[in-house]
Amino acid sequence: MSRYFTIVILAILSLPGLAQDNLKIFIDCEHCDEQQIRQRIGGVDYVNDKFQANLHLLITDQSTGSGGKEIKVNFIPVSLPGMSSFTLISHTPADATTDSERTKTLETIQYGLMPFLFSTGQEHIAKIEMDQDIRESNHDIDPWNYWVFAIGGSANLEAEETERESGAMLELEAFHITEIWKIEAKAYSSREFKWVRDGDREITSNNITQKIQSSAVYSVTNHWSAGLSSELRSDNYRNLKSQLSLGPAIEYNFFPWKESDRRVFTVSYHLNAVRQVYLEETIYEHTNEVLARQSLRSEITFMQPWGNFEVAVEGRNYLHDLSRYGLRFESELEIRLFKGLSIFMESDIQAIHDQLYLPKEGSSMEDILIQRSKQATSFDLEGRVGLKYTFGSIYNNIVNRRL
Repeated sequence: MSRYFTIVILAILSLPGLAQDNLKIFIDCEHCDEQQIRQRIGGVDYVNDKFQANLHLLITDQSTGSGGKEIKVNFIPVSLPGMSSFTLISHTPADATTDSERTKTLETIQYGLMPFLFSTGQEHIAKIEMDQDIRESNHDIDPWNYWVFAIGGSANLEAEETERESGAMLELEAFHITEIWKIEAKAYSSREFKWVRDGDREITSNNITQKIQSSAVYSVTNHWSAGLSSELRSDNYRNLKSQLSLGPAIEYNFFPWKESDRRVFTVSYHLNAVRQVYLEETIYEHTNEVLARQSLRSEITFMQPWGNFEVAVEGRNYLHDLSRYGLRFESELEIRLFKGLSIFMESDIQAIHDQLYLPKEGSSMEDILIQRSKQATSFDLEGRVGLKYTFGSIYNNIVNRRL
C-alpha cells in the first residue's frame, strides 16, 4: 500500500477584463487544438507573435510503443524574472479519441501554467484541490508483453463514361517496442485498376504491389543502434516478379534519444543482399540477378521556438557498378524571421541512376498515358516555398466558431 497526494486543477476561469500584468502566451504546435485551449483557459492573453509573449508554449507529440502518443508541453519563459523552462509529459493510449487527446493536452497545460500565474500575480484565477488517495502499488501485468497489432484496409472507385479507376489496399502490422528493442513486421497489398476507352479502343492497367517487411533494432547505447531488416515484394509497375532483400544496419544519433521530440541528428548505414526476378527481360538483359546494395542516410530534425527544420540526405548504390546510384534530398523548413513574418520551404529532390528493373522493350504511349509501368528518368523534383506575414491586433482571446 502506498499513500500519496494527487494535485488536481479544477478550473482556470475566464475573467471579464484583462489585467495590465496578464500572462501573454504564444502557442506553438502543429497538431493541437489552439481554439480549444483559448476557449477553455481564460484570464490570460494569447498573442499571435512570439516576440510579444512572455511565455512560449512549444507542444510536440510522437508515437509510443503501444501505438498511442507521448505529448510534451515545453514551458519557455521569455521575460519572467526568476522563472525557468521546464517540460511536462503525458501519454495517451492507442485507442484514444481525438477529443481525449485534446483533453490530455489541455490538462497538461493547466498544470504547467500554475507557477507562471503566481509569478504574474494571477493565482486567484486558478483553483487547486489536494486529493488524498490510497492505491495498491502493484502494477498490472501486460498480457501482450508490449506487442501491438493493427489491421487496416481501404477501397476507392471513380468512374466516367470513358474512364474508370478503382483500387483496394490491405495492411497488417505488428510491433514490439521497449527501451531496448524495436521489432516491427508489416504486410501490405494494394491493387490499382484503370480502364480508358478511346472510340472503339480500350486500354487497361492493373498494377499490383505486395510486400512483407520486418526489422529488429537493438539500442546499444543512448546514441548507438544496430539492427537487421528484410523485405519481400512484388511490383509489376516496376517489372518485379519478386525482390528479396536482407541485411544489417547501424545508426548513430548525435543527440540522446530521449530528446527526439525536439531534436534528432542521425547517420545510418545499411548493407543489403538483394535478389531480383523480373517479369520481362531488362535493359541490361537480365531476367534475374543477385546484387549487393548499400546506403548512407543522415537526418536532422529541430523543433525549437524559432521554428521547425527537417532535412534528410541519402545516397545509395550497387556495389557491382558504382555508377548505378541514387541520391535524395528532402527538406522542410519554417523560420520566424521577425515580428509576424515567417518563411517556409519544402523540397524533395532525387537523382536516379539505378533503375535496373526497366524492361528491355521499353514503354508504349499507352503505358505512359495510364501509368502502366515505371518510366526511365534521371531525376525527380518537387518543391514549395513561400512567405507568411501576420499583422494587426496581437491579442486573440475571443473564440467564435460560427459559420
